[in-house]
Formats: sequence, structure tokens, C-alpha cells
Amino acid sequence: MFEISHATPGDSKEAVGLLREAMGEIAMTLTQESDEERILSALEEYFKNPSTRIGYPRVWLYREKDEILGAINLYLGDEAKRLDEAILESIRNRGKHLEALEVECEEGDLYIDSIAVSPKARGRGIAKKLIEHAYGEARRLGASQLSLVVDCDKIEVKEYYARLGFVTEGEKWLGGHLYYRMKKPLV
Repeated sequence: MFEISHATPGDSKEAVGLLREAMGEIAMTLTQESDEERILSALEEYFKNPSTRIGYPRVWLYREKDEILGAINLYLGDEAKRLDEAILESIRNRGKHLEALEVECEEGDLYIDSIAVSPKARGRGIAKKLIEHAYGEARRLGASQLSLVVDCDKIEVKEYYARLGFVTEGEKWLGGHLYYRMKKPLV
């Protein structure tokens, strides 16, 4: 039996460990760090802060028998800039400089910032269940569509989302890397 429920601050190590892999190079931009230990530390700080884009209130966890096997980070496009304020402040407090973070989504979207499944649980449909959950959240929140970005080097990932009903809307540069912007309208 499984459950999908909100994360709590106490889930930070496990949840960030999963989401970090999905973030790829965006995590370096988001933290302005290059050392993996510092990246994880900053991401855990962001996770524990409910006012950030990856704050625990915006992370849902897939659990089986109290074990976290998947995570999805969701937020409304309308909130993106506000959710980045605390991240920018944290970057400044660490002596780094970044004017603004690139907004990956649009108003009206429920944006899938990151989705990850534990390597030991892949191939069991967990990502699909998390996306179905996101679809339900999008409806509940009144979003017009789900959206996400996929690294242009990861064609198999793009094809996976296409099988789930996402369509490619275009390309977007983020952190010096090219991504496909994909959306799934609510019907």
C-alpha cells in the first residue's frame, strides 16, 4: 500500500536527496554553489523554509511502509517570483550574488519543478502516480495546465512525458542549458 502526502521539515534529508538528482545543473544555479555538499546544504535550507519554491509545503512524497520512494515539487506559476525571494536572500547571506532566478513557468500553470523516484523503486509506476497526483492538485488549485521543463539531452525523458499527455511548447534556456518546455492542459 502506498500514500502520497505532504512533506514535513523532518523529511528534508531524504526528500532533498531524491530531488537533487532530478534538478541536475539547475541546483547549482539555484544555490550558487558548485560543491555537492554545499549544494545539498543550501537545498535543505530551502526545503525547510516554507516560503521557497522547494519548501516542504510544495513537496509531495510517495511512501510505502513509511519509506520515501518518490517526491514531486509543485508550485503555481503565479507564485514563482515571490517564492524566489527567500532563495535570493539566502544566496546573498552566503556572500554570493544573483539578481534574480529565471522563471521556468507561466502564470496559470501548476509547475512540476522536480520529480524523482528512488533508484531501487524505478519502473514501478511511481512517477506516473505522482504526476496523476499533480494533475489532481492542478484541478484543485484552479490551474489551467501542468508544465515542466526537460533537459534537451534527455530525449527518453521527454518521450516519457509525451506518453503521459504532455506536449512540447518550445525550448527555454535556464542556467546556460537548453530545456524543452512541456505542458499538459487540464481537460
